[in-house]
Amino acid sequence: MRPVDCFFRLEIKPNFKRVARAYHMAGRSNEAIAELEKLLNARRGHALGHYELGKIYEDLDRVNDAEREYAVFLEMWSEADEDMPQLIDARKRYDRLQTSGI
Repeated sequence: MRPVDCFFRLEIKPNFKRVARAYHMAGRSNEAIAELEKLLNARRGHALGHYELGKIYEDLDRVNDAEREYAVFLEMWSEADEDMPQLIDARKRYDRLQTSGI
């Protein structure tokens, strides 16, 4: 593959997270979930995809799914800087779901 091919391949890569957020904000949560699942299938190990998916599941009251996604995210970011906003938020959300006992 030529270096220029790599450049163009990167430039046209869809931003699944932005598309998913837009769908979710528009009330099209199933499509948002599908976009994030595409991201996670295309880029295994994408921690923020799990975080975003957890937030959507939480909004939909799919507590078990949200807990699972937050747990994956927290495991993947277990060595991240403690002051990362997403890490702080995910911990709060996960703990709240754990203590709610739903």
